[in-house]
Amino acid sequence: MTAAALAAVLLLVGAVSAWAAFVTEGSPYTVGDDPLSLDAADFNGDGRPDVATINGTSSNVSVFLRRVGGGFAQEAGSPIAVGSGPSGATVGDYNGDGRADLAVSSFVDGNVSVLLRQPGGGFALEGGAAIPLGTPISAVAAGDFNGDGRVDLAATQHAGNQVVLLLRNGQNTGFSAQGQQFATGATPVAIAVGDYNGDGLADLATANRTGDSATILLRVPGGAFSSETAVPVGDDPVGIVGADFDGNGRADLAVTNAASGTVSAFLRRPSNDGFTAEPPIRVSASPVGIAAADFDRDGRPDLSVAANAGAVEILRRNAGSGFTRVQSIPLAGAVNDVAAADFDGDSRPDLAASSYTNATADTFTVLLNPAPVPPPGPTLPPGPTLTPPVAGKTVNVEPVSGTVRIKRPGRKRYVTLTAEAQIPVGSSIDTRRGRITITAAQGSGRTASADFFDGLFKLTQTKGAKPIATLKLIEKLSCAKANRATIAAKKRKKRRLWGDGKGRFRTKGEFSSATVRGTRWLTQDRCTSTLTRVVRGAVKVRDFAKRKTVTVRAGKHYTARAKRR
Repeated sequence: MTAAALAAVLLLVGAVSAWAAFVTEGSPYTVGDDPLSLDAADFNGDGRPDVATINGTSSNVSVFLRRVGGGFAQEAGSPIAVGSGPSGATVGDYNGDGRADLAVSSFVDGNVSVLLRQPGGGFALEGGAAIPLGTPISAVAAGDFNGDGRVDLAATQHAGNQVVLLLRNGQNTGFSAQGQQFATGATPVAIAVGDYNGDGLADLATANRTGDSATILLRVPGGAFSSETAVPVGDDPVGIVGADFDGNGRADLAVTNAASGTVSAFLRRPSNDGFTAEPPIRVSASPVGIAAADFDRDGRPDLSVAANAGAVEILRRNAGSGFTRVQSIPLAGAVNDVAAADFDGDSRPDLAASSYTNATADTFTVLLNPAPVPPPGPTLPPGPTLTPPVAGKTVNVEPVSGTVRIKRPGRKRYVTLTAEAQIPVGSSIDTRRGRITITAAQGSGRTASADFFDGLFKLTQTKGAKPIATLKLIEKLSCAKANRATIAAKKRKKRRLWGDGKGRFRTKGEFSSATVRGTRWLTQDRCTSTLTRVVRGAVKVRDFAKRKTVTVRAGKHYTARAKRR
């Protein structure tokens, strides 16, 4: 694409969208040879996301830590040698010590290297050896696949056309295959974990490159998987990601099609028995890597795409349906993969992109996501300014998007919130179709703000030097009585609330509560359990039944269950 053509494209994007273009932070960082993929996670536990690139030709992993003032520095001991021809990696706390570990798949050696994060920094290969699988492994993903509370692995066997499960052993010393293998389409090259049928269990989706399809493996209680009808995708699918694009509580799919230069999105059907395709979106040639994040903070997941033609594409989720291509960011070399994380701490997801440059050194580039510039408008007289919130008495609220309703204490009806307001503690807030910013007192004259959406809750707050604002889920659940089927059993079985921000906020479900440490997190109630899932940062979860507190970090979840009677 010529410079003039690119300028015309960006001008057109600006005309139809208030999107704020991503900007490059500093110069690219030199990594190993051919960084096929990369992951972002807080490896050193300082609250800032770090980056690890998986270098295919040099067969190692480069680890870069986020610095306090911005930018990255390569960690001592990096790069880390792994199996020959690494093809991908996944982040998870495999040994349950609260630190982010890495599992790296090897295509040439046909194994998985589990790198455990060490208390003093760096990584160590668990057991001193990789897990042999005897066939080329093209991708690996993490999730609790047997419901025992430990993080397991799922690896795609490139030539075997199947997924093999690696379950964390009861001694917490490694993984075991145990013969659990599940068929996929031809040549599975990527894998995405998500709750595709909304039953609270971790399912799998694979992109099958030769078969031009996606395989959906739905988890069934006990740890097995059942296969749905294959989903036809575009030509030469390489990347896959799961996210709830239409907000119905079930994960949808997006796939990169390298040969056709498109991205295909598939929405879970209301009947919950498969997916419906949306029109494909044309992007730069040879799209491969893909990541989902809410870049414009409108409550809908957007997409970032790595194209081997030398670009990162930004696809914004529309309010109705489909995606709009809002930015094409040219980068040197063949861009292999993208990862989203809030690198600069402004609560907006940023990007890291890895590139094969065919030069002396390959690189990854950081793209920061600035706040959109408001359009110019007429100067208006200053409106009323809200007084600061008072701990234990009031909070300040402002609608962000959609419809937000509030019910003050003692009132019988909810009213729609149309502008910023100060409301009393004890109010109920309905964000099931909207998003709200809550500003609460933090003590010593300070305040903190966080966004909440997709839930119905009652807000309370303690007083004192360190007040905590608690948001308790109050939407009614229809739970069947023990040993008796009822009509209610067919009604609503879960409720949830998403939070995004920093400060002393706590979301409370039936069986646990989650206290914020600067993060984006989900609290979801079911009749017999409360799930806490962390997308960014970390939360402290209090399990009411077990009377213990655990720290849940990005990419992890914790399920608190009702006490057995």
